[in-house]
Amino acid sequence: MKFLNRLRNSLPRTLMRSSFGFWVPGFVKKVCDASQGKPETRNLKLSAAPLVLLTRLMILALVVLLFQGCGVSEPIRYYQLSSLPGSNKQEGVEGDKRGTIIGIGPVDIPRYVDRLQIVMRSGPNVVDLAEFDRWAEPVQTDVKRVLVENVSHLLAGEQAAVIFWDEGLPLDYQVRIEVTRFDFESSGEAVLSARWNIIGKDERKPLILKTSRYAQKAPPDDLALMVGAMSRNLESLSQEISTALLALL
Repeated sequence: MKFLNRLRNSLPRTLMRSSFGFWVPGFVKKVCDASQGKPETRNLKLSAAPLVLLTRLMILALVVLLFQGCGVSEPIRYYQLSSLPGSNKQEGVEGDKRGTIIGIGPVDIPRYVDRLQIVMRSGPNVVDLAEFDRWAEPVQTDVKRVLVENVSHLLAGEQAAVIFWDEGLPLDYQVRIEVTRFDFESSGEAVLSARWNIIGKDERKPLILKTSRYAQKAPPDDLALMVGAMSRNLESLSQEISTALLALL
């Protein structure tokens, strides 16, 4: 709309508004107006009529094209984190064979990334939202899903069932995770920082308490590859958690 206003204001004074609301050249309007009351100008009016009609049609077509241009927006792209290959096909252990029960959660993430738009950090104290690049599901849900699938896959050889944490479900071990950073640098670095601990069913004090940080480089102009880099960060966190759990099993 601003462009249309500038276009209208920039038209020369010789352009005037006709009785039909269209902009036509001033000299044509004068000819048409004069011909309305003077018989000797009727032939001139008839010869100018096609020019007036053509001018109106051209301007109308231009306005339609401009409005269509204003309504076109960039398509929205959706992204999802990925787990280890084959992890989502891992069959769970049932019945008495399930052995140790491990719950992953709660998994807390920073409020500034808990949104549909993907967050890009352009400076130490500046974060930008990618309006047309969004997560396919809530970030917290996506992170929990990947962690459970990864840890379950990495402990596949153990008699252990890895599940989503449920407050009312008795567990042998619980892995609590607080993600403190989950974003991308404008330079093309995906960063994951987290504090996590493991507690047993009979102990209030954490058996293991750690802080981890992971970073992966990716082309800054390819957000799909940067999301893949963040998935590899979650893979590294899953491996570290699985190693700690193996020491306790």
